[in-house]
Amino acid sequence: MKQTGLLLLLTLLLSCSHPSATITTTGNSTDSIYNIDYILDNSGKKDKNLNQIIDSIERREKLSNYATVPHHRIMFARGYIASRELKPYIALKHLLYIFQNQAQELNDSPQDYIQTASLISNEYYVLNRIDEAIRYSLLAIDKARSINDMEQYAKLKMNHCLVISDVVETAELINQIHEARKISLSNNPVDSSLLAWSYELEADLYVNKNEYLQAIEFLNYALEIHQQMITTQDENSHFMSAQTYITIAWCYAMLKQNNTADQYYAQWKEHAALSTHVLSMQLYNTLMEYYKIRGGMLTEATNLFFAHENEFNSVDSMSLATYAIKYQLSELYRMNGDYKSALKYQLEASTISDTLTRRANYAIGSEMAAIYELSEKQKQIEKQESEIRIRSSYIAFLSILFLLSSIFALILWRNYQKRTRKNHILFRQIQKLSRLNREFEEIRRQMTSTAKPLSTSEPNTLDTSEADDNKEATESDDMNLYLKIANCMQQNKLFLNPKLTREDLAAELGTNKTYISNTIRHQYDQTFTEYLNNLRLEYAKELLTTDNQIKIEVVALMSGFNSVRTFYRIFHNSYGVTPNECRNINNEQD
Repeated sequence: MKQTGLLLLLTLLLSCSHPSATITTTGNSTDSIYNIDYILDNSGKKDKNLNQIIDSIERREKLSNYATVPHHRIMFARGYIASRELKPYIALKHLLYIFQNQAQELNDSPQDYIQTASLISNEYYVLNRIDEAIRYSLLAIDKARSINDMEQYAKLKMNHCLVISDVVETAELINQIHEARKISLSNNPVDSSLLAWSYELEADLYVNKNEYLQAIEFLNYALEIHQQMITTQDENSHFMSAQTYITIAWCYAMLKQNNTADQYYAQWKEHAALSTHVLSMQLYNTLMEYYKIRGGMLTEATNLFFAHENEFNSVDSMSLATYAIKYQLSELYRMNGDYKSALKYQLEASTISDTLTRRANYAIGSEMAAIYELSEKQKQIEKQESEIRIRSSYIAFLSILFLLSSIFALILWRNYQKRTRKNHILFRQIQKLSRLNREFEEIRRQMTSTAKPLSTSEPNTLDTSEADDNKEATESDDMNLYLKIANCMQQNKLFLNPKLTREDLAAELGTNKTYISNTIRHQYDQTFTEYLNNLRLEYAKELLTTDNQIKIEVVALMSGFNSVRTFYRIFHNSYGVTPNECRNINNEQD
C-alpha cells in the first residue's frame, strides 16, 4: 500500500511540475518549451532520447544565457527523469544543486520552489531518509501557504501525510489526512485525484492494522472517484483504477473471500489493458502478493514476471522491489512443488540482497561524490564564462596579474628568508641539544658505573615492607640493564641493523624482551622503537654533517632505517627540517 502511495505521489508531482505554468516565453521559445513538456510527459516511459533532448536544450539556452528556459528548470527536468527511472541518488544530485547554487532564482519562482522541494522530499523518502524528506516537505508546504496557493497546499499536506506515516501515531496521521481532505474539498474546482489519494492513504492505515474491511471501504470511495474521472482518452484514470482494483482484490484475498477477490482481479485486468502506463515494480509487487495468497496462480505469476522482466531490469535490476519480486516468485514455485526453480530465484534474491547491503554502505559517499562532481563541472563552466567576459580587458588583467605575481614572489622570498633564519637557529639548537644529550648520557653512565650496589636490610634495622625492597631491587636491576643496553648500542652499533628487535637485543644481553622494554621506558621515557629511531637519527645526522658525498638514500640505509620514506618522515618530525635542509644548513654554517 505504501508503494502504491509513492506511485500516486509521482503522478501528482507530474501534474504540478508542468513548466508551462511557470515559464514565461518570448520570441521563438515554443520549441524549447515543447521539448521540456515532452521530457516531463515521457519520463519513466523508457524513452532513451530524453537525456539527449535535455542536453540539446541546455546547449541552446546557454547561448542566450538561459533567457527563455531558466537553468533551474533544466536541472529540475534532469532530476525528474532520474526520479522516474528509479535513480534517486542521481535525481538528488541535480535537485540539490538547484537549492545550493540557484537559491535566488528558485525564491523568485514560488511554483518552481514548491515542485523542486516536493521532488527532493520524494527522493529522500524513497531512500528511507525520513528526516530529510520531512524537512523538504515542510519547506514546500510553507512556500505554498506563503503564496496562498491552497490547491498546492492541499496536495503537499497529503504528500506530508505519506512522508510522516512511519514516525507519527495513527490518530495524528488520520487528523492530518482529514485536514488535507477538508482543504481539498474547499477548493473550487475540487481536485478529484487528490481526494481519491486521501482515501487511499487512510485505507493504508487500516491495512497496517490488519483491518481489511475498513481499508476496503475507503478504497471503494477512491475507486468511485477514479470511475467518475474515466474518459475514453484518460489512460491515467484507467491506470489509477486498475491500481485500486488490485489493492482491493488483495484485501479480499487476505480475508479469504476469494470469489470477491477474483472479481476485483478481473476488473484490474480490464482497466490495466486500457492503460499504456509502464507497469511499476510496486504494482507488480502487489500482484505477486495477491498470487501468493490466492494460490494456484503460478502460471499467471510467471507470465507476468517474464513479460516485464526486461522492463524491470532496464530500470534497476538491483533494488528492494526486485528483491521482493524474486523472493515472492521463489515462494510461489516452492508452494507449487517446483523446488529447483524456487532455489534459482531464492539465490537471485540473495544476490540482490547482498548487493543492496553493499550499496547501503557507500550510498552516502556516492551521493556526495556525485554532488561534488556536478559542483566541479559547474565551476569549470563558470570559469570558462568568466574567461570569455574578461577578454575585452585582457591587457589590464595581465598587468594586474603581473603585479600580483610580483607581490606574491616578494612574499615568498621574504618567507623563504625567514624560514632559512629559523632553520639555522633550529639547527644550532638541535646540535647543542645533541651535544648536551651525549654529555648527559656519558655522565649518567659514569655515575651509574661508580655507584655502590644497594645493601640489603639488616635484621635489627626498622622494618620495611617487602614491596619497598622489591622496588629498590628493581631500580638497581633497571640501572644495570640500562648500562648494558647503552654500552651495547654504542660499542656494537646494533641499532644500525634495520631488523633489530627486542628479542634480538634481549638475546645479546642475556635477558628477556619485557625487561628491555621496561628499562627503556623507565630510563628514557620512550618505547623500544622510539629509542632505536633516536639513535639512528643521531647517527644519520653525523653522516649528513660530515660527508656531503653520501646520498640521502644511502644515509637512510646506513643508519638502520628500512625505507627512505620512513627516514624522511621521522627526521622531519624530530628536527623540524628535512635531511637535505639539515645538510644545507650545516654547509652554510661552515
